[in-house]
Amino acid sequence: MKKIMIKLLILIVLAAGTLAAAGGHLDRPIQKIGMASITDSNQRYLKDSFDRATNGFLILSAIKSGLAVIEGSEVGIGFSLELGDIVQSIYDYVDIAWKTALAGGTVLLLTRLALDAAALIDVIFLSSMLFFMMITLAVHWFLPHFRRIFRFLREGVLFSTVFTLTFYLVLPFSITGASYLSQKISKPLLQETREGFLSIQEEFSSDKLNQKLFPDSIAGKNSWYAKFDIPSNYKSVIAHFKSLQVYFKEKTEEIAVWTMKLIAAYLFDCIIFPLTFFIILFLFTRGTVRYFMGVSRSFGLRDDMDAIFLKYIKSNPSSADSNPPQES
Repeated sequence: MKKIMIKLLILIVLAAGTLAAAGGHLDRPIQKIGMASITDSNQRYLKDSFDRATNGFLILSAIKSGLAVIEGSEVGIGFSLELGDIVQSIYDYVDIAWKTALAGGTVLLLTRLALDAAALIDVIFLSSMLFFMMITLAVHWFLPHFRRIFRFLREGVLFSTVFTLTFYLVLPFSITGASYLSQKISKPLLQETREGFLSIQEEFSSDKLNQKLFPDSIAGKNSWYAKFDIPSNYKSVIAHFKSLQVYFKEKTEEIAVWTMKLIAAYLFDCIIFPLTFFIILFLFTRGTVRYFMGVSRSFGLRDDMDAIFLKYIKSNPSSADSNPPQES
């Protein structure tokens, strides 16, 4: 009788916990044991990373707009010379970096929204976990012959437990681990690329590029009689064109390196670091829960074999005495 009372008390506690979890009342003690500080740390990291991505995106937008003005421009002094080919390679690298910063900022924002969504729906899985535990224990204690129902409910407990721990522990700690590695590895790369693009932002503005591409020494020859001096115009424009090629070649090499570093940093920050931590922690959590709950294919097969064997023994009670020991 005492054991039955203890079992009923456990079921009542689980029922009360289910209702409390559904109302969000169990989140308060969970936050107080340290999860609140982890949540705040993750939000600060994602917000700072998003702000840096936005700042870098604006810098690249300014550079890209300055280069876009040169696309299709030409020097016309007795003849026309296209300048778009000179800045095309730089424009392509800046465009890739611009898209990378845009994608990185978007992924960081989506990660923040995913954490906010997880904080809203985690109570559903917590209440489901406690509910399945209550029903599973009730069937196990008071309806021991319903093995298939018990195994089905046990799978429900496993599913809800794994996803509850995923929302409460795996996802937050994945971001925490990613933020730690980001501070050590990715952040220096992003800072270097930001400073590099910032150093050429003013230099690649529309006004500065126009002054560099169309200096006064060439523009001054743009009079009606200078247009007829084609040999002189040709030499001056070609000399200027070659100096521009050398200048933009050097800048292309620098921007190419910055772009590759930017791509690598955002790949690690937004995909590799958080996804790796999430997969490792999720597999570890699922394996640990399955181990402690004794849920595996071998256990399920053993239960089935035990049930078949017991059913056979009950249906053939004389089978055990079919081969009695012979007297010597």
